[in-house]
Amino acid sequence: MVPADVLLVRMARRSPASTLPLFAAMAIFDRRWPERALDLMARQLGPADTAVLGHPEILAALLADLRRSSPTTGKALAQDYALWAADWGFRLQDITAPVHLWHGGADRDVPIAHARRQAEAIPCAVLHDCPGEGHLLVGTRLEEILRVVTGLF
Repeated sequence: MVPADVLLVRMARRSPASTLPLFAAMAIFDRRWPERALDLMARQLGPADTAVLGHPEILAALLADLRRSSPTTGKALAQDYALWAADWGFRLQDITAPVHLWHGGADRDVPIAHARRQAEAIPCAVLHDCPGEGHLLVGTRLEEILRVVTGLF
């Protein structure tokens, strides 16, 4: 994981509320300076994700999302990290619904080992291992993902 996420997960484990001021400040920064925020993000994510950000329609959508983010975005991010860092209250082995996991082999933010462990633990899981792709693979694989999870395409 990128160092920032390692630190944030540790903070969320110790005190979930401790991340709120940081996430609130990040959300304000993202709304005011979305281009700069994406530039900083791209530096951490690596070449595979930089390539995804090179798609003009994806870049425009991400910038629009940052500009229009809710005033409660910081609180939502703090909640996400608190939930991510806490015991989920169930075992992955007990999931009975079909689960599909897509993960990029070049994801610097979340190592593919996480997805592999989850796929091994969930009885009905299918791991879509995407070598050479990064954290933002949904930008180029959205149609495939929707086709698989809806069965409609």
